[in-house]
Formats: sequence, C-alpha cells, structure tokens
Amino acid sequence: MPHSQLPGLLKRLASLTAVRDTELLELSLLRTLLPMLGVSNCRLYRVNEQHELLRAIQLGREVGADTEGRAQVSESIEKSCDITTIPGSLLTMMETIRETLQPAFQPIGNGITHAYPLFKVIPPENRGVQK
Repeated sequence: MPHSQLPGLLKRLASLTAVRDTELLELSLLRTLLPMLGVSNCRLYRVNEQHELLRAIQLGREVGADTEGRAQVSESIEKSCDITTIPGSLLTMMETIRETLQPAFQPIGNGITHAYPLFKVIPPENRGVQK
C-alpha cells in the first residue's frame, strides 16, 4: 500500500472504531439502566439531527436458576435500523420529546413506557463546526 493512502485508511479505521465504541457505550448504558430502573427490557433509539432513526438497540435480561439452583442471567440483544418496527405510539412519544425536549410517559399494555431524551453535548469551541 502506498504511503499516501495511509491517512485515508487510518481515518476510515478511526471512524469504524468510533461507531463500534459508540455502540458499546450505548449497550453499557442499557446494562446499567436495567437494574437501576428495575426493568427486564430496555431500548435505545438513536436518531440524527433530522430526527431520523439511525438504529435501535434492545437489551433484555432474564434471571433464573440452573439445575443446581444457582442464579443464571441470560441477555438478549437485538439491533435494528428499520423504523417500521417501532410502534406508532412510541413514534408519537419520540415526536413529543423532539418538540418539548422533556421525558415522556405512556401506558402501553400492562406497563408504562418511559422515554428520556439523551443529548450529545458539543463543546463551545466546536459549536457551529460541521463535520
């Protein structure tokens, strides 16, 4: 590989690493929220500046016992980029959050769906800079 192509390759590698690191951070956030909220299922919907869905990550956790009575935890992770999989009631909540920038709550089935906006903090020196 010619030396002149190395910076472009490194930029692409850094970009891929950033995406992977972001996904790991999002999954870590979900793993932290499950026990804090006392729920067994949690979803994170990532949207862009135009409020279009980039991806959804769902983490489910079940605690049971093995045949010897020891605690056994199983996790399921589901990733999607398909907006058609999001229930209409949740899309309405997402629109409310976009407009109010406040959490939203809604009864769904036998439970309650809580939705919290998470914002990307841009340092003052980077505001107005397009990347």
